[in-house]
Amino acid sequence: MKNQPSTRKIATIFPSKLQILPNFILNSSHLIYNKLIRPFVKPLPYKVPPPHPKLNFPILVELTQIGYTLGAIMVTAEVEDSNRAKGIAAAEEMGLRIFRDFQSEAFRRSIENEYRLPLLEDITLILQDLLDREEKQALFTYMNTIANANGVLVEQEAKLLNMFTENILMEYENPDLKAA
Repeated sequence: MKNQPSTRKIATIFPSKLQILPNFILNSSHLIYNKLIRPFVKPLPYKVPPPHPKLNFPILVELTQIGYTLGAIMVTAEVEDSNRAKGIAAAEEMGLRIFRDFQSEAFRRSIENEYRLPLLEDITLILQDLLDREEKQALFTYMNTIANANGVLVEQEAKLLNMFTENILMEYENPDLKAA
């Protein structure tokens, strides 16, 4: 046991040589971070975030297709065939004024597939952030014209109009748009 030096003796003999190893590890890890890892690390966020610019890419939703669907939902809410015919005529007339590429044949095809139509709630929840105030107003006018084509607002049509205004968040912009 006399031949083995104690750890206290080794620490007092080689203190400067033991210091080299941690410095080497720190310098090499700092070098590795700066050269290899730092370019892939996200910088710290701003204390005050910059303002978000308005998006400059086109909307991936075709408003004419939305118009076909909304018109078909309003027309199919009517039960009687004579009232449906008036609603279809009003939808085609108004659709030609509102939408650039409105086609009567495509609109009638969307009515034929009435069981495949999505729910109005789903459409409006998607559109509430995509459309501006004028576009929302134009779609509401379009739906309201179809609903009132026969001169009578059926309960189902009133529910659809109210659902549209509530889900697309129009009542916050203009409280006079409440349908019924």
